[in-house]
Parts: sequence; C-alpha cells; structure tokens
Amino acid sequence: MLLLLVPLALSVTMAQTFSASDTQTVSVGYTLGNNVDAPAGPIAISITNVSTPSTPSTDEQTIEYTFATSGTDLRAEITKVGDTDITTGTTSPQTVGLAADANNYFSVGIGNGSISSFNNGEDFVEVNVDTDATSDILDNYGQSATHNESIRFYLTRTGTGPGDNFDEPVEITFTVADGS
Repeated sequence: MLLLLVPLALSVTMAQTFSASDTQTVSVGYTLGNNVDAPAGPIAISITNVSTPSTPSTDEQTIEYTFATSGTDLRAEITKVGDTDITTGTTSPQTVGLAADANNYFSVGIGNGSISSFNNGEDFVEVNVDTDATSDILDNYGQSATHNESIRFYLTRTGTGPGDNFDEPVEITFTVADGS
C-alpha cells in the first residue's frame, strides 16, 4: 500500500475582542438643605422725637432662603442690642434702652406690606417671617425651594418712646428650620 502524504494547510483565525462592558448601579441622592442669607451690610434707620407717631423704614432689602421640606419655617429675632446678648423671655427692652416702660418704647420691626415687631415695651419676641398660617410677612410656606423676597426694616415709636437717646446696633438673626 502506498501512502501518499499531501501537505495540508490549515488556517486558524482567532477573534480579538476590542471592547467589553459591565454595569454597576450607583445610588445617588441629593438633599435640598435649609439655608438663609440675610440682607448684606449694615442697615441704618433712625427716628426723631416728633409730636405725631411715625414709622420710618429702610429701603427694600433682599433676603434669600431655602426651605428643604414643606414643613420648614423662616423666623427672626433680635439676638443682640449694643453689647448685650438678648435671650427672649429674660432680657427686657427696658434693660437695653429701647423702652422707658410698657407704654413708651421703640419697636424694631420687619415687613413686606404689614409690619411684625421684634419687641414691645416689655418683651422681645420671635417673628414668624415665613411660616404656616401665622405668618403675615412672606407667603412661601410649604414650598420646598429657594426663595428671594424683598423686606423692609421699621422703627416705630409708641407713646413718647424710650425717653433717652438711643444709638446702638441691633442684631437680628434669621433662622430656617423644620417647623414641626
């Protein structure tokens, strides 16, 4: 038997992979944070001892604030007069020179149409700037977003005022927080 050998040519092709992919799920979260930017710079307001009551105001000032949830409030209060730290309920307007007595005083207020006062002749009070139905100044409660609003600061004399000259800086602190 004769065996014949024939050369056999074999062609082998190998496929090369030029790309590959895989997937990964990334959990991404964002929380809108509460924020407030009070009007910038010092604001001046004054009143003279006139015979008829008057309520001078500042020019319009812009306040920007962010409500993170629909239950967030914007409140403000006087926290310092001159060098005296104010603690609502324990420091009196008479102590810092804003009042002579319960019937004769200056009140510092804030408004956007109507005025809410931070004090009377006997007490300092927190003002509901933008809260639920108790707010008379701004009306964005329940809207989680950033708000830009115009406000004015006021000085009102009741009775004859404090009786003495008053020339002290008044510090007002704005707070945005969950109202519940």
